[in-house]
Amino acid sequence: MDHSYEEIRNVALDILAGREHSLDSIIQYESLAVAVAEVFEKRGDSVKARTHSDRVDLSRSEREIFREVFWELFRQGMITLGYDDANNKFPFFKVSSFGKRILESEDSYFFHDVSSYEKIIINEVPNINKTTLIYLKEAMQAFRSGCILSASVMLGVATEHTFLLLLETIEQNSIYKQIYASVFKERTILQKLNKFKNILDQQIKTLTPEIKEDLDTNFAGILSIIRNFRNQSGHPTGKIIDREQAYILLQLFIHYCKKMYQLLDFYKKIPAEWIHAGYLPMQKPEIKHVDVQEFEGNLNLEQIEKNAIIRALEATKGNREKAARLLGIGERTLYRKIKDYELV
Repeated sequence: MDHSYEEIRNVALDILAGREHSLDSIIQYESLAVAVAEVFEKRGDSVKARTHSDRVDLSRSEREIFREVFWELFRQGMITLGYDDANNKFPFFKVSSFGKRILESEDSYFFHDVSSYEKIIINEVPNINKTTLIYLKEAMQAFRSGCILSASVMLGVATEHTFLLLLETIEQNSIYKQIYASVFKERTILQKLNKFKNILDQQIKTLTPEIKEDLDTNFAGILSIIRNFRNQSGHPTGKIIDREQAYILLQLFIHYCKKMYQLLDFYKKIPAEWIHAGYLPMQKPEIKHVDVQEFEGNLNLEQIEKNAIIRALEATKGNREKAARLLGIGERTLYRKIKDYELV
């Protein structure tokens, strides 16, 4: 059975990266094609075709695919035509400076088309929003067309859109909405993101180990993308980045997006421990007509705060750490107020 485009392309990249070796120097179109066939044979794949010198070769249909792979690598800037001054034209070629940097990492994946990028994203984030996915596909299409500024703008839009989806999810959760209430009061996307991260750090103990892993690193990346490509008003900054930076960001965004969707799934639920503690959204009290003067005379903020602390402690059966989280304050602050109100 003939090998696919992806299989031929991956072997060609392994050869160019030096992870696979050939008997010949890989400086010509033909030498790379034969080297690909030799790697397939070494890996135990069936190779039936032979060259005039009786070396293994790709089949006719595989040759057609290899030609597409070769010129696609050239169009992407991975290889450049001409090996040196004496051999400066096709069929001679060499890996470009850009290609060398990309090939240095064994784990790097240079997406050869939009569909391959989309496939990787969906595999990592199966429930990704369709609109976000459109923005990302536009970013990759712009990148492949050489429109790096357009790619960075669309990547910024995709990042902002994903973060706003996270905020929408929180807003629909009656408990978390109270905890993150100050985020929704901020005007700009950057202010919202910074405020969100500050509160998230205070809530870090409530998060799952999976979410905690590399959380700061991923959020730093998210903040960097929005800061660089979206201004305070939410408009594109117009900042120019080079092709390599754009490529790296397109890869890193997959990890950033995955982290935000982990948070999104987490905030769809009310923590079980809070339910068990009896901390559920209270029914809106019935409004009664009261005498204004009597009401003003009984209004005491300290008493209100004291009652709230008592209720939180009762709901958590005296667990001060949980009570502090329910009240949205730090443990030290709670300890001090317990002492001030003589609740020990």
